[in-house]
Amino acid sequence: MYDSLREQANALLDRLLRPGRLSPGWDFGAVSASVYDMAWLSMVRKPDVPGGNTAWLFPECFQYVLAEQLPTGGWASYGTPVDDILNTATALLSLRMHLKTDSNHQDWLARSHKAEAALRQILLDWDIHSADSMGSEIIVISLLRLLEQEGIFMNTPHIDSLRAASDNMPRQVSPLKLHRELSTSHHFPQAILDYIRHSRDCHWEKTEESLMGSPASTAAYLIDSTSWDDEAEAYLERVISCAGGLGLKGALSTSPATLFEVVNALKSAGLPININTYNSSDIARYCSLEQNGRLTGVTPDNVLDPYSGEERVSNGDLEDLVQPNGSEGHWTTNTGERNYNFSANCNALIALLASQERDQRLPQIAKSICFLIGEVSKGSGRNKRNLSELHWMMALSRALEALFQDYQIVRKLFDLVVSLQEDIPLVALEILGRILRAQKPNGSWDDICEVTAYGVLALSSLATLPHIQQLGISGIADSITLGKSFLLSNRAKWGEASDLWTGERAESSGALSEAYSISAAFIPLPPSTQSSETASMIPEALISDEILRGMRHAGKLVSRTPLFSVYEPYSLRIAEFKACFFLRILQRQPPAVFPQMGKRIKKSSFIIPLALTACSGLHNYVIDISVLHEMLILSVLNFQVDEYMERVVERHFSSSFPDIRELIQQLFIEVPQEANGGAIGSQKEGKQNEFLNQSKASDPKGPSQGERDAAKEQVSMEDVRTMLHRFVKHILRHPAVLSSPKTLQDHLAWELKTFLLAHVTHAEDNQRLRAQSDSATRVAEAPTQYKEPGRTFYHWVRSTSADHTSCPFAFIFFNCLLHATDSQQTGQGQGHSNSILASARTAYLAEDACRHLASLCRMYNDLGSVARDADECNLNSTRFPEFSPRRDTTAAGGAVAAAQSDAKAELLWIAEYERRGLVAAMEALGNELGPGRTIQSLRFFVDLTDLYGQIYVLEDVGTRIQ
Repeated sequence: MYDSLREQANALLDRLLRPGRLSPGWDFGAVSASVYDMAWLSMVRKPDVPGGNTAWLFPECFQYVLAEQLPTGGWASYGTPVDDILNTATALLSLRMHLKTDSNHQDWLARSHKAEAALRQILLDWDIHSADSMGSEIIVISLLRLLEQEGIFMNTPHIDSLRAASDNMPRQVSPLKLHRELSTSHHFPQAILDYIRHSRDCHWEKTEESLMGSPASTAAYLIDSTSWDDEAEAYLERVISCAGGLGLKGALSTSPATLFEVVNALKSAGLPININTYNSSDIARYCSLEQNGRLTGVTPDNVLDPYSGEERVSNGDLEDLVQPNGSEGHWTTNTGERNYNFSANCNALIALLASQERDQRLPQIAKSICFLIGEVSKGSGRNKRNLSELHWMMALSRALEALFQDYQIVRKLFDLVVSLQEDIPLVALEILGRILRAQKPNGSWDDICEVTAYGVLALSSLATLPHIQQLGISGIADSITLGKSFLLSNRAKWGEASDLWTGERAESSGALSEAYSISAAFIPLPPSTQSSETASMIPEALISDEILRGMRHAGKLVSRTPLFSVYEPYSLRIAEFKACFFLRILQRQPPAVFPQMGKRIKKSSFIIPLALTACSGLHNYVIDISVLHEMLILSVLNFQVDEYMERVVERHFSSSFPDIRELIQQLFIEVPQEANGGAIGSQKEGKQNEFLNQSKASDPKGPSQGERDAAKEQVSMEDVRTMLHRFVKHILRHPAVLSSPKTLQDHLAWELKTFLLAHVTHAEDNQRLRAQSDSATRVAEAPTQYKEPGRTFYHWVRSTSADHTSCPFAFIFFNCLLHATDSQQTGQGQGHSNSILASARTAYLAEDACRHLASLCRMYNDLGSVARDADECNLNSTRFPEFSPRRDTTAAGGAVAAAQSDAKAELLWIAEYERRGLVAAMEALGNELGPGRTIQSLRFFVDLTDLYGQIYVLEDVGTRIQ
């Protein structure tokens, strides 16, 4: 055990970098062994053995492959579905190659048949669109072609599209260019050996006796070589020996591994490491792509390349690496990569921010930060080279820390892209909340030292941001302390790596695990005081005192609800700050559909965003920021349409309700028929972003000043038509709606029309109730009973009342948002397989749950608004005959209060009965849908709607009309 972290860090570097280690005898820095590599080694046969035949060079590798076969016939996955395919396909290929030498070996034949069946099933289950492993489609096709040469054909729906991707790669890049440039092909040379074999203009030369530092690639090279290579054989022998020395079974998958990330991990914590004392020329020679004008098999990002972007930019290769990928905004770090590398983009941004030319590169910085923030906002933040979500969070947190170290750049950036003033804090707070919620009671994340180190380092970077410091960092400091305590108590396990990294397959590195653990243990706790410089230099990064006071009051109200009675206070504080930034967005870009009425800021202006942000933090829900934003706009519009229908339509058109009904019916004929030009519904993200940037409104001009004064003067039927047309158009022509299945679109239109018609019916009920009421006595006595309502309370609360809450149509709109975001994240439409439309059962259960929820919400709303409804003579649940008091109420005072109390108690009992129905429906729906994003998102919607009801029970946050 080392006496200090500094000593351990330098010892790690000494093992990696000291003279002589970068030589043929170097055996450190490798990543983990795998069936995939062992299968390749097992197929190497050495010619010219005594007797003139060939012999298997590594028979022990074949025995390893046999021993690792599972009862299912396949081989284990280390972390990704691609592992299943690569391990099983290469092992099957090895079996077939061995059967050529002994075709009657019954055990091998049985194993081969089971492996073939297992591989076919794995391919059928594989979702290629979710695969981010380096060049997975090309290497899979290459292996399948090799299997076809052995008489095994895998005809699955994925194969044709995979072949097309694989066939296009060689035509895009010449052999010389293929190996001179950073390319995904560097990660799977065995997949293109047959192509290179026929390319005489490209000469391959091994580096350190191996091909690209890869045992699998070197084995494939030997299998394909027309002349034996003793140096390559010696390299493979040494790799197997090294693996045994490290206590591993099998051969290391990459030996040696890249040094850059180990050094970078140590430097990021400010460790005083002595890297300059090592032989830089040896390191440079090792990392070089070209030696003496001849191509080598090693690239600067040899194995683990998330940091290759920063490595090359730090070395001055800015123009060579930082290439904006068209209008998408991300930067390509490898030629031919299908999906961008999130962490590499973060680190390229860090390097840009460290550049002396950062002022001149502000447009590039802005484009990069907008892309990264946008990806996280829509739920697409992920690192294709690391399976832990905390790794990309750590990378982005470091980038944000680097950004806010230069206040002048931040001010210029905020001036250039105003929306970043809210977007950056929202993403930072989202990451913060998710990291804190994922920490276990023992202080770890996933009980893994390396992952715990990611969490600690990410929190350390987040604590430096001004909006996080304004929030207060006590919760962060406590979390970091727990994490560091876990690491220090498990110091002996720092080098025990997990399969977190993905190249051709999932792999691990003890050196990286140790480096990150050292850095996290070394990092100091953040200071407890906020820098006063921030408020003066970039006030846009902080929340105003007025908004904070209002949101804290709303937070106290939320904390009193049953849903949040045991919620962790610091988590609620994070939700309050997120809500503050959402409120700022609303203030700058209010929905331009209805005229503004009354004084601002109302209580609901604080409650709406806080309800969304607080519920998104419950039960480890992961709701995309973009979805929260859309639901925020919808919630505001729902409050506004309620107010407009009550303040304008009900007040000015009490004698024209049939005409209003006809107007609404006509709108749902007109709006779907209006010309779209096809652009909005195209599912193209650019069009969706354009829509979102237009103040979240269908009409970019918004209401006129005359429309804003509509509540103060007589309005015409045409004014009402204009307002409701805007509202209906905003909902039905929303990009997420237009990209959803037609079944959802039709359901939404029906529920939205029912919602607006319910407002008219409710207005008619209010009108009849007022006609029955004696205005002189309704305050002094018990509220007037609604006589001859025309239906029972049960029928009313399940129909008009539930529809009037907006819950049913909002539920379908929310499902359209889920469908749209799923399509964006996977690059294809998801159909109905993982939605409420998956089957008749799920559709029925979802609607049943929604109806229970809507009725429950209405009853809770009425419990909180009894006094206001009595004052304004609005129909409340307690006005129905079923709630008439069963005692003498001729006496005033206490008897009246007792009657009202009894009615509210009855209503509360019925509401809880509806809750039991809701819980049963959601449980059945969860069983049908299975675990995953869809059911979690639907539970979030239930909690959100339920929270509004619980708030109303505590305090009426509605708008008084009179």
